[in-house]
Amino acid sequence: MTNNIKEPGTIIQSRPAFDYAQGNGVYKTKDVFAMPFETRNHGTMYRQFTFGTIAGHARLEGKSEIDAIARCMHLAEAEPWSGHKLAWAFANGVSLTAGKREHKIICAQAWGDVIELDGSRYELARASNNNVKLIPV
Repeated sequence: MTNNIKEPGTIIQSRPAFDYAQGNGVYKTKDVFAMPFETRNHGTMYRQFTFGTIAGHARLEGKSEIDAIARCMHLAEAEPWSGHKLAWAFANGVSLTAGKREHKIICAQAWGDVIELDGSRYELARASNNNVKLIPV
């Protein structure tokens, strides 16, 4: 998860299990990233998300990216209520553990940042329920 860090000295926030560092804005499917949110008692905190694209998953599974994109676009048109998207970011779950865990560095972005995901550019926008919406640029 350290592949998107500009340089080791760009830590934004340090926590016992994670350090949050400024991401360089270039990601691929299954990369984890964090987005800021404000709390009343603890100031700025970060939520973790995982990126995904139809093309990226097809590539990981050894399938045709073009066929996967065409199928997704067809389903999005035929069944607009079903939520077929070419790119997404989903929230990661949180768990508390008593045991020691590997300390990880997670890349963080800001709202409104333009990122590159699997070769396409998207703006990171707020969505309902503290989610992230990827707007094609």
